[in-house]
Amino acid sequence: MLDIVVSFVFWYPIILGISWGVNATIFYIRREKSAPLPLNETPFVSILVPCYNEEKIIKSTIKKLSELDYPDYEIIVINDGSTDSTVTIVKELLRKHNRLRLIDQMRNLGKANALKLGLIAAKGEILVCVDADAYLEKKSLNYIIPHFTTPNNSERVGAVIFNPRVLNKQTIFGKIQSIEHIGIISMIKRAQRILGKIITVSGIATAYRKRAIIDSGVWDTKMLCEDTDIAWSLQRRHWDIRFEPRAVAWTLVPMTIFSIVKQRFRWATGVIQALLKNVNILKSYKQCRLYLVCLEQFLTIIWSCFWIIVLTFYIFDESLRNQYFTTFIWISAYTTISLIIFIVSGLIIDRVYEKKTTKDILFAGILPLIYVYMGAITIFFAIPNTFLHKRKGKPIWNTIDRFTSKHIFKRGIELGVIIISSIIILFSIINFFLSLILWTISPEVIFNNQIIKDAINLTAFTFSTTIDIVYLVVFIGVLWGIYNKKKYGKRRYREFPVKTTIKDIVTTFNIEDEVINTFKGRLVTVEQNIFNKQ
Repeated sequence: MLDIVVSFVFWYPIILGISWGVNATIFYIRREKSAPLPLNETPFVSILVPCYNEEKIIKSTIKKLSELDYPDYEIIVINDGSTDSTVTIVKELLRKHNRLRLIDQMRNLGKANALKLGLIAAKGEILVCVDADAYLEKKSLNYIIPHFTTPNNSERVGAVIFNPRVLNKQTIFGKIQSIEHIGIISMIKRAQRILGKIITVSGIATAYRKRAIIDSGVWDTKMLCEDTDIAWSLQRRHWDIRFEPRAVAWTLVPMTIFSIVKQRFRWATGVIQALLKNVNILKSYKQCRLYLVCLEQFLTIIWSCFWIIVLTFYIFDESLRNQYFTTFIWISAYTTISLIIFIVSGLIIDRVYEKKTTKDILFAGILPLIYVYMGAITIFFAIPNTFLHKRKGKPIWNTIDRFTSKHIFKRGIELGVIIISSIIILFSIINFFLSLILWTISPEVIFNNQIIKDAINLTAFTFSTTIDIVYLVVFIGVLWGIYNKKKYGKRRYREFPVKTTIKDIVTTFNIEDEVINTFKGRLVTVEQNIFNKQ
């Protein structure tokens, strides 16, 4: 039984990484190397910017959004009960920017609730939801909008995801997360797009069709990660989600280890919530294209638990330490190097959008601790939090530390984590390459050592099996692509008009159209009791 668990812990991330890499490469060849969709129409766009205590950055965000190279759009800032001077700053900017509007929500009720208010107030059919700490490249909308307007290509499109980039890379944590966004997150989006369904849209910047959001039930204010939840809801209603790598969005990321852990814990809890909410898709064959997404999430949760169990077992079981702990270190080394290869591939594919990232490849070595191992730990502890912790009311949001901390204690801990992580990764890489060298040279005198014999045999078996997996993934991917094109290639039109009317909004939110018309004004202050009917 232990061998089966260890094999699963070892092979699952490798198989998943190979699948991501192969399908991301197919996406790059088929979609990115060809010309982007032409911008033949420029419909009115509403940019929604929900914010909470963003006085440090809201001014620069609005300035950047006001400079987009697109003719018809508005910027709606939804203040969600900020306790700082965010509202005062936005009100001052109203005089300078004609496109700017403000919704001032008196209480902090969460990002999902703020987006719902923005949807009601928006004049455009296309909603671009942008975090308050993010901004878009000037021409990004020119790449996004054609996905919604191109005839015989866009009728089923419900959302288009921007390509996220990290703005604050002053510290090693910023560089690591920059590589993560480029080499992992963007690559996964490419791969999932080829597989047919995307597991989550980007909370940083995503464009939606208003009709699709309303048809899918709008953002659920009870969910911790509204972006993951709405992605599932859209695709359950057979709306298409696309990824547009040419549309770059810049964002600020957490700059301390405490903020990163807090963010990843929220992500893990939100993913588990979404999985539990949508597990009933297995009862309907019409949702078969979501099966792979559901299976991947379920196996990732199982893998996280098993990884923690196996690691704990090998560390504390002295009777097996001499035989198996060495094997476990080798397993960790091989997994780490597999992930580094995947990351470097992503950096090479994505370098056209941010050329300066090439020099950051040296920092990719410690990324596995952030993405894989920290992810496994946060998922492990998020499981009881999801099942046992009953949230009262709607989840509210808090700001994260996106600026370099000057606290000596915090910086000392961060430096210690970096040093320890680097030592562990370096040791794993040396151990892996030593096994590879011994397998290549195979001197007879060394074969007397049983541990080295095991390492050589394990290396040979692993390399040959990995190559077989690559061939198998490519073969399955080709068959899956042919099947999808044959069955779903012509299913582009919806059964109803793609544009939203005031009547649709009134029906969805059960709010009088007089209130909605008030929302269409320039400056709106929203009292919470108006929305009791929701």
